[in-house]
Amino acid sequence: NRAVPMNHPPMPVASSVPPSKHPAVRVCAPGLGLLFVAYSAFLNAGYRVDDSFILYRYARNIANGIGPCFNPGEYVEGFTSFLWTYLLAGWIRLGFDVAQAGSWMGLAFALGALVWIHGIALTISGKPSLAWIVTILAAFSGPLAFWAAQGLETPLYAFALLGAIRFDLREREDPGRERPAALSV
Repeated sequence: NRAVPMNHPPMPVASSVPPSKHPAVRVCAPGLGLLFVAYSAFLNAGYRVDDSFILYRYARNIANGIGPCFNPGEYVEGFTSFLWTYLLAGWIRLGFDVAQAGSWMGLAFALGALVWIHGIALTISGKPSLAWIVTILAAFSGPLAFWAAQGLETPLYAFALLGAIRFDLREREDPGRERPAALSV
């Protein structure tokens, strides 16, 4: 076993066509996104975990000017994600139903996570076909699809973590190019 040097050479790029302009992306990506949303809706039909309603109550109270509390006057931190709760409160202030906003935000961040997964797989393998296989497997992973529409912060964290990994890999490809990797965490 030999130690891997810290200075990694740039990773090869598989195709001269940028991934965003590849014809398969224009055809497959929207279809995969719609299939993911349909699969998530199928897994979540008529069911939502109770923890999401705790966040919804805190978000409603924040949006209504009461502050971050479950019951007015009882200021006990009972939510797991400051950012997610305040994002939900913002949607409530804009007039949206909190449960729908939580589900749609979760689906949007989960779809974004799939974009990062595709980019990571393409960077590591250098093979667009393998990157699509990895992305499709991730899209139809039961846990990702299930938690995407539950109204909790899980998809946001997945998106942020995968974004940081993607930026790190891109930075390794071209170390001289400045990227905001730290901002994605």
